[in-house]
Amino acid sequence: MNVLLGTLDLINCVTIVISHVQHALVKTQLTNKCIPTCLGNTYHDVLTNECKYCNNECLACNGPNSNNCLVCPQNKLLTMQGNCANECPSDQYPVISENKCYRCHSSCLTCFGASNQNCLTCSQYFYLFECVSDCPEGFSISKNHLSCEPDFDIVLDSCSYQCQTCWLVPRFCKQCAANRAPNAPNCDCEPGYFDDGVNPACVQCDNKCSTCKGLPTNCIKCKGDRQYPSCTCPDYYFDDGQSVNCIRCQDNCQNCDKDGCTICLADRINLPDCICKDGYYDAYSYFCQQCSKRCATCEGTSNLCNTCSSIRVEPPICKCPLGYFENSDIECQSCDPTCIDCNQYGCLSCFGNRIGPIFGECKCDTLGISRYNIGSVFCTDCQVGVPYFALNEEFTGFTFDFGGAVIYIPYEAASLCEAFFQPETLIKLGTNPRCDLEFNVYFGENPNIKVGDILKLNNQFLLNGCQIKFIQIIPMPLSIPITIDKTTHKPNLQFKDLKNPNICEVVKIEFDSLAFNGKQDFNIISWNLILPPPPVPDIEAILLTHTQNKTPYLEFPPKAFQSGITYKFSVTVESFALLQNTIDFQFQAIQRSSVNLVSVSTSNQFNRFNNIIIPNRLTYINCVEKNPPPQIVFYEVYFPNLRMIVVKGNLTENLTDGYQYDIPVTFEPYFLNFNNPFLLIYNTVLSRADYTVNSSNRFEFYIVPSSPIIAIAGGNRMIGFSDPLYLNATITDHDLNEQEAKAMVYECSWTCVDIVNGTSCQNKDGRPLEFNTSCLQYMKPKTFNPYTVSNFEVSIIKQDSKFSTTVSIQFIEIDLPSLIVYGSTQDQLYNYYDELIFTVQYPGVNPDLLMYAGAVIYDQYVVDTFEFFYLQFKYREQDHFTDLGLDKNNSVKLRISVYDPRFILPSINSQVLNLNIPPQNCSLSYQFPETYVEFLDELNISLTGCRDDNTPLLYGVQLFPNQSTYQEELITAKFHNFVLLIDFQYSNHFKLILPYYYEAQPLLVFNIKDKKQGIVNLTLSVNVREFKSIDESTFKEYYSKLKSFDEQLIGYVHITERLKQLRSFTQYKETLYNELLSIDVNQTLLANQTEPLYRSISNLLIQNVSLMSINESLLLGQINYRAQKAFSILSRYFSLQKQSQLTSEQNLDKNEYIRQYYSFADILSCGINYKVIKNVTSDYLLYLLNQIQGHLQSVSVVNEPLYKMIKNSVNLDFGFVTKKQVELIVGLNSSFGQPIGDSQEINNIYKTATNYYKFSITRFKDNPFYPTPQFPKNSTGYQVVDPKLQETGSSKNSKLGEDVSFSFPKVRTLQSNTSLECISQLQNGTWAVDICKTVKKELEVICKCDELSPTTVMESIDQIIDKGSQIFSSNTLDAFATFPFYKTIIFYFYIGITGLYLTIVYWGMRVDTQIFSQINIQQEQGVNQPEVKNTVESKLIKRQDSKYTKTGQLRDSSIEYQHNLPLFKRNMFGTGLSYGAIILNKLKPINFSKQQSNIKQATLETKPEEKSNKDLNKIDSLFSQSQVLQSTRIIKQGLFNKQEELVKQDEPLKQEEEQSKDQKLQRQLTIQDIGLKSMLYKQLITNSKAFIEFLKFFHQILQIFYKDDPIKPRSLRASIVYVSFLGGMALIYVFQQPNNVSFTIAISVLTAPANKIYQIVLEKTLSNKSKTVRMIGVIIMIGGAAFISYIMLAGLVLMNQIEQSNQMSLIFIGAFAVDNLIYSPLSLLFTYFIHMDIIRIPFLQTILQKILDEKTKEFLFGLADNIRQS
Repeated sequence: MNVLLGTLDLINCVTIVISHVQHALVKTQLTNKCIPTCLGNTYHDVLTNECKYCNNECLACNGPNSNNCLVCPQNKLLTMQGNCANECPSDQYPVISENKCYRCHSSCLTCFGASNQNCLTCSQYFYLFECVSDCPEGFSISKNHLSCEPDFDIVLDSCSYQCQTCWLVPRFCKQCAANRAPNAPNCDCEPGYFDDGVNPACVQCDNKCSTCKGLPTNCIKCKGDRQYPSCTCPDYYFDDGQSVNCIRCQDNCQNCDKDGCTICLADRINLPDCICKDGYYDAYSYFCQQCSKRCATCEGTSNLCNTCSSIRVEPPICKCPLGYFENSDIECQSCDPTCIDCNQYGCLSCFGNRIGPIFGECKCDTLGISRYNIGSVFCTDCQVGVPYFALNEEFTGFTFDFGGAVIYIPYEAASLCEAFFQPETLIKLGTNPRCDLEFNVYFGENPNIKVGDILKLNNQFLLNGCQIKFIQIIPMPLSIPITIDKTTHKPNLQFKDLKNPNICEVVKIEFDSLAFNGKQDFNIISWNLILPPPPVPDIEAILLTHTQNKTPYLEFPPKAFQSGITYKFSVTVESFALLQNTIDFQFQAIQRSSVNLVSVSTSNQFNRFNNIIIPNRLTYINCVEKNPPPQIVFYEVYFPNLRMIVVKGNLTENLTDGYQYDIPVTFEPYFLNFNNPFLLIYNTVLSRADYTVNSSNRFEFYIVPSSPIIAIAGGNRMIGFSDPLYLNATITDHDLNEQEAKAMVYECSWTCVDIVNGTSCQNKDGRPLEFNTSCLQYMKPKTFNPYTVSNFEVSIIKQDSKFSTTVSIQFIEIDLPSLIVYGSTQDQLYNYYDELIFTVQYPGVNPDLLMYAGAVIYDQYVVDTFEFFYLQFKYREQDHFTDLGLDKNNSVKLRISVYDPRFILPSINSQVLNLNIPPQNCSLSYQFPETYVEFLDELNISLTGCRDDNTPLLYGVQLFPNQSTYQEELITAKFHNFVLLIDFQYSNHFKLILPYYYEAQPLLVFNIKDKKQGIVNLTLSVNVREFKSIDESTFKEYYSKLKSFDEQLIGYVHITERLKQLRSFTQYKETLYNELLSIDVNQTLLANQTEPLYRSISNLLIQNVSLMSINESLLLGQINYRAQKAFSILSRYFSLQKQSQLTSEQNLDKNEYIRQYYSFADILSCGINYKVIKNVTSDYLLYLLNQIQGHLQSVSVVNEPLYKMIKNSVNLDFGFVTKKQVELIVGLNSSFGQPIGDSQEINNIYKTATNYYKFSITRFKDNPFYPTPQFPKNSTGYQVVDPKLQETGSSKNSKLGEDVSFSFPKVRTLQSNTSLECISQLQNGTWAVDICKTVKKELEVICKCDELSPTTVMESIDQIIDKGSQIFSSNTLDAFATFPFYKTIIFYFYIGITGLYLTIVYWGMRVDTQIFSQINIQQEQGVNQPEVKNTVESKLIKRQDSKYTKTGQLRDSSIEYQHNLPLFKRNMFGTGLSYGAIILNKLKPINFSKQQSNIKQATLETKPEEKSNKDLNKIDSLFSQSQVLQSTRIIKQGLFNKQEELVKQDEPLKQEEEQSKDQKLQRQLTIQDIGLKSMLYKQLITNSKAFIEFLKFFHQILQIFYKDDPIKPRSLRASIVYVSFLGGMALIYVFQQPNNVSFTIAISVLTAPANKIYQIVLEKTLSNKSKTVRMIGVIIMIGGAAFISYIMLAGLVLMNQIEQSNQMSLIFIGAFAVDNLIYSPLSLLFTYFIHMDIIRIPFLQTILQKILDEKTKEFLFGLADNIRQS
């Protein structure tokens, strides 16, 4: 084989074939060389013939992808698919030693080995680690259909350590031991734990391991980003022992641990902080960077200074201070002293009152005097004075000047110094300083001034030449003028002459006189010993002590010095002028005996009433001689005040060194008076052979007055401000003996101070109190205001001294009512969330007049305050304070205050609540998957670290939609917007599967509860991603994993919450809805199961309200049952709560029942929405909704937050409120003022109790009143507000003093001629517009109502003309072709009534035509024979007693027998009675056929004259008795016609008989009266018949058939009824207006003229003689009816709502029928009786005569006359 490889650095390789053997050389990417085979983590790419790197997941591979791995990293497993994974797939098992996965046996789903007996889960049935198709004998299929369970328990006594209990074999676990995963029979360890092969409990891995084996530190997989195999953190990272990932070191560390850096990076210093040294900063680079020259230290950048260099100021900029500027070397250079600020060119701003800068200089003003020479930058000018204070030559004072001549402006002051200097300077000058007008100042006694002290002058000086005194004088220091030689003015002093001090006595060296001291002591700098050398230690020590104490003297003990030796000392002092000097002195001590008598009394003041004993001591000193020669000591005590020797004696014995002899001086009590001072002189003489020593000492003492004992009876106290005050001062003085005390009379001086205001006391009227000098004072009741505190001081004068005492008296309300509070017990332990009902008892006062407040006090501090509004309120500690310290007590004090305006202070009561501290220090342990997808992924969370003594702990989980909802629930204390994921359990580990909540992050709330029901919450926001491919199988698969019934109910909630967001899945939702409805059929659910069930139902309904149509009655029945059951339990809990007996566990249970109501309200809201859509009434739903409100209100108290239910279609706010709360809620001003005074009336007001109210505001987004018949049908889509405010026990709304406003949003854009008007429901159920005021805004309408009732808005047309244009528009005409008239009720009714109308018109026209033709014939006959008519009329008129007159034209029917009837009398109006006005053509008269013949025969047989005279008399008699107009059909024209016939019959008679025509006529009338009289008496109608005639005359329908009226024919009357009916329907359809008074008036005003014109036209045309004119009238009549028919039908088309129009049609038709059949007859009956009564009153007759038309007057008054006669 010959192979040519070429050189090692061959770049381009080729394939060389030699000796028939081919070798491929592969090119590497890294070294660009050719090698025989690919090595390491590379593979051979055949296409490019190169070695390419494997995927990052692989150590070795055969391809580029992640599934081409051959070898995996040690912490990964190689799967059968060629992937490197953390775990083997479900059908494979791991071999850890090989880091590989192997496939399970084909019968296993999951396994732990290759055998068929190593199965863990199966596709069929699991049996002893095998998968079988059928269970063997003795075993049966488990409930979950996954495994074989024995028919009987074979529980072994001894199990494998993994098991708590086991079956069959020790390793086949039934229950897992300890903390193992609950996956029996496997019982594996959870991730992060390992099996040590011995212990039941899995051992936790080290924090660095995700999984481990054998040992905690033997990691199989590293946690986080740690590096395998040691699982250590990479460089620049460290392991904190807790976090999942390694924590990056700080940038200043090269290496680090949890405590900080272990090696500093580069030039950093100070482990473990590793900071840059001063002048350098950390720029996060390798080396520290140098700061700018401006900075001493810096941070971030070189110019960002922390501290400044040199004199620079204001970091981080570090600029030069004022008075300096930055030169070119970046250094600060000083400005000229007159400059505030400057630059290199000069001043930029000037100090003081200098002007400029001018060319960079600051100068004084023209009149100014520069004071730069005295060190001031100010100038003296007219406004500013700059004084110079210079010490005088003697240092006894100083002078001052202003640089120029000044004048002192005098003003009132005690001295010139006081006028010159301000108080703070004046104090420094000592007592009584002296000043003169030459501005010389001399120190007073004991000054405390020093050179350099700042002195301040008053502005009382004027510069010469100026007009005003200085406005400002600059404070300046005291200085030593340059004219004084400081060397000659050093401090100087002289010492007292010691005269050879005795070494056996105390030696004291003192100053005698001081020079240049400014009347002050020198400041001692040091004491020093000069002679003798070397230094004596004892003396040096004494000198050091005196130097440190700066004492102005030296004091040495006896024997400090030696006899005969010269001692020299020096002292260095400093004067007030800050000048120093050193002065020395010397002495020589001697040795000899001495004796000294002195007082050793500790006090020089004594009281007169005591036995005065002044102790004195004689001391003999001889420190050298042990055996002195004989000697004698003489002593005496002389009392010069009384010129007497009080003590005298001598001593000869015991005179040795240190001998002491006590010699007391005594005075009896009251021996001495107050003639102070008293003096004792002590004289001694020591006599011996070699020398004599004399000594003399003095003792001055005083008899001081003792303080008299002054007492005010009662002392400090509180009294009622309405009680009288007695102040009685008693005085006891021990300085007086008994006789002196009796003779003593004191004058008491009283003062009073108001402590609060710090002023003198005043009475209630504001006047100061007045006292006399008596020691007993009286003040009447109510002198002081209540709750004032006054100090009363009484004083007396004794020995020119004032002695006093004070008492403090507080004036209070002693009748302040006591406050009693019930609601808690001190021995009970409460939890934060417990709701307590506190009841306050306050006697006999209207609760609305009181003000209520509470304060929460913990550890003596007020931690929260709150307000309430009634004598009862709910309280939860959680709403106010929960931060109880474990190191403090757990008691919280609740202080309740009730303020009564009649009193000043509130009544207070405190309640102590002992709280259970819930578990503490709990934390969450979890690890989120990178992508947490809904319903697919599990979230593993553990709760750890909880501390609590009340174990065991329980753990639960709730899910809130978001953080804001959770916070709102905490505030309102109405927890309902959450899903209970897991109820309380003992395990602290949770596996959670969550749904997707829109775009928001849902909030997990973990509850930890201790044994005493204390609960703490931990929250965690989770980011749940939406599963885009979610389908029905996703929900079913999720549901199949839920085991228990409770888990399934919660699963329903998750599924429905998700379905609520999805529009599809309609069939699945319906199926699920039916499934949910069937769960509670047997009504066996528990409280915690009821809420999730009905919440799931509501979730489905919210998305699709049409589901309500499925078994609605079942659902509503279940809700009613559940609500009643919940209410019974809540009522019992409420009763216990009011008695303070409700436990924490019951409190939690109560919340579960309340949560149910929120789900019920959701369902009912959806039901109302559904009903409104279907246009069906919602009465039962509204009943249930009101029942829910009532239930929750019944278990509420006044001050509890209102319930708020914001639902799909309904928003509810309800609860109990007081009057004050009502005013706050609806925005009214308080109408309940605070009465003030003490009268009985005011007290009665306070004692009048008011009640609280049931309050609710229900806002319907979907109007439930719309489907009701009473609601107008032109206003869809608008909200309705139903407010209620009812006193307890009442069902009526309370009246309000002011308008309440409700807002309604506009739901659509209205047409230009349409607006929104407020509409409210009346008590009778109808709706009216004029109740509320309408305020129109851009986006809403506000209704202001003074009464509470259901209120909404409706669309109202602003212009009727615009509506008319719509009716006659082309669009409306086009809509006629498509509108389904056949579906409307009114259309068929319209066809029927139109046909009836046309029939009546046709019949009426025929009848009227026949009548009019006969009338015309008769009129023509009257015209053709005028003489007959005139003769008869003239005859009638001639009779003076006649009551008849001519009637005029015939107006009514021409029935054949009319001419046979007699003439009527005048009516009471004095006019002829018209036939047409009083006779109804359908009344059946007596049969006149026979009567006519009889009358005619009688006429022929009797002479006309006799007949006429006789008949006329009878007619007069007859009509004077009765005028029953309805009983006959008589008219005056008929009489004339009959008379004409008689005249024609008598024509053949002789001409001479013509003169007796009158007599003939009278005879004819008499003949007629024979039948008439009989007929009238028999036909007198009763009242009932008269009413029937009245009804026929006035009823709008009956008069069409029964009334003959030539002016208003039947066709006209029928048209009026027809048009009015169609017109009413047209108005309803066109305008769709409810009971709107203003609209009705507007329509009436517009339509009344048109109706009148229409009626007049028809009257004139239809009653005309001309047939043509009558035909025109018919056309107008038919056309008008057709016109109004079109408007009615067009309104129906415009309405375009079939069901609504049908409802309105039925309502209108029914109303029309009721009106004509019932209401109209009844109203006419009422009118009938009124007319029959009032028509007899004369003045009413006059009124009616003017307002009624002619025919109505004739009918009414004629009818009245007939009734009266009958």
